[in-house]
Amino acid sequence: MLFKRSNSKYQIMALCPYVAVIIGIYLLHNAMIAIALYHLGIIAGLFCSGRMNIFKTVFTGFNWPIALIMATLSLSVGLAVYFLWPYAKLEGVHLAQSLGQYGVNGFWAYVFSIYSIMANPILEEVLWRGFFKGNPYRPVWIDAAFAGYHVFVLAMFISLPIAILAFVVLSLSSWILRLVRHHLGGLAVPCLMHFAADVAIFIAVALRA
Repeated sequence: MLFKRSNSKYQIMALCPYVAVIIGIYLLHNAMIAIALYHLGIIAGLFCSGRMNIFKTVFTGFNWPIALIMATLSLSVGLAVYFLWPYAKLEGVHLAQSLGQYGVNGFWAYVFSIYSIMANPILEEVLWRGFFKGNPYRPVWIDAAFAGYHVFVLAMFISLPIAILAFVVLSLSSWILRLVRHHLGGLAVPCLMHFAADVAIFIAVALRA
């Protein structure tokens, strides 16, 4: 057997975003379908595993000083995206046109942005920092799996060196989020960090587009 039966559910859940990206982005060229498949996969996986109670931890472990520091750091991601874009993008890539090719334009751009900002931080933290277990004191395969699916998408728009840099940053971010979740005993601060980062990124993308 490739995986032990006791661990197979973790590998299946880790593959969920990759399957969603392949179907939604690469095959159907629709970002809304991709994120819908991803989120439905998370909810279905948690339900089948009997782990829906993880959602309760979204409201636990809040700490104001740590939250403010981490949220500020997360917001800086938007500045990095905005200022690095001209140097990071692949030749011939025009952001607005590229987003439009995947259904993120006009009315659907607002729907995608609002839905992603409101739902994605919670669902991703529940999956990657709640469902998965791993040593919080060092990076583990979970962090690479989290970063990897993002790079699947980014590689379509940015150069290879920047995509590798993004992989490293996302992996380290995943580890930090797991560490924060471990020490505070809940997902409240990681969700806030994730929310702040997503808002900053969407603003940077909107300005560039």
